[in-house]
Amino acid sequence: MVASAPVEGVNGGIDWSNPDTGSTGTVTAYPVVANQGGMLCRTVATTVNDLRGIRHYRGQACQRRDGRWQLLQFTADAAKLL
Repeated sequence: MVASAPVEGVNGGIDWSNPDTGSTGTVTAYPVVANQGGMLCRTVATTVNDLRGIRHYRGQACQRRDGRWQLLQFTADAAKLL
């Protein structure tokens, strides 16, 4: 869900849901920046709300040559585990 979220031109988060699992959450994309290799990248954050509770994740997505965004890194957000 996170890699395919339509984040262009969106301010704030985008709500998502998975009817197969009943999970819901919000994806937030931060401003695009160029990394050292010249690729356009952005930080993305998401919440997952399911039977286990609410969990927070953070990652990095970079734009591929074909224009699509690829999620390169995705981990639990340690700052939100308290």
